[in-house]
Amino acid sequence: MRNMLMVLAAFCLVSPAAMAHDYEGLLSLPEGSTMMNVSATERTEVEQDTLTATLRFQTENADPAVVQEEINKVMTDALAEAKKVSTVEATTLYYNVYQYDRNQGKDKMASSIVWRGEQNLQIKSTDKEAVLDLAGKLQKKGLVMNGLEFSVSSALRDEVQSDLLEKALARLTAKAKRAGDALGKGNVELLRVDVGHGDSGYHPQPVAMRSMDMAGGAAEKSFVPVAEAGKSEITLDVSAIALLKK
Repeated sequence: MRNMLMVLAAFCLVSPAAMAHDYEGLLSLPEGSTMMNVSATERTEVEQDTLTATLRFQTENADPAVVQEEINKVMTDALAEAKKVSTVEATTLYYNVYQYDRNQGKDKMASSIVWRGEQNLQIKSTDKEAVLDLAGKLQKKGLVMNGLEFSVSSALRDEVQSDLLEKALARLTAKAKRAGDALGKGNVELLRVDVGHGDSGYHPQPVAMRSMDMAGGAAEKSFVPVAEAGKSEITLDVSAIALLKK
């Protein structure tokens, strides 16, 4: 008797009368059957497989037309460079041109107004080395690194969640079967399944920049960044209404 009470408490057993209002019209319960709610959470860690780099070009001039022309020239050149790498997806982002006081309103200093402009370029791929190499080339063209981070691709996330769903359904069935056996109702059927998921798939990673490489006794700038992927936890929450009958 004690074991049966523990099963009922653990699996939130609900009688047909208590659930009749919520599920009226959904089904007609066979005589002697019972409905219950079961839930399970599956989780796993996966290696982040996508690297995203965001670079920014910024310039200033007394003439806003010159600022815009320079931004357009540099970004056109950067996009042309990115298109050479078929495995990398390139996207232009934030673009802004605005007036800026170089002296920032400091006391006893006259205003020094210029026009400042900037635009961001994002490059993304599951080919980490291609992103890092391209980022280095773009930095040599005048862009600066604004962000570098790893994430889990949609394809990998969907694949992992499909596996987790199979495991969760097996756990739900096993839970319902255990409760049914305790009640003498060994036939179990999942009537409705609800799936919710979440993951921490977008984790910024520290960026290490190699600023100098020594070759032949002379210092040569190297703009290729260094980054190492981490792991993301992917979770899947699954709940169901189970029908227990003899």
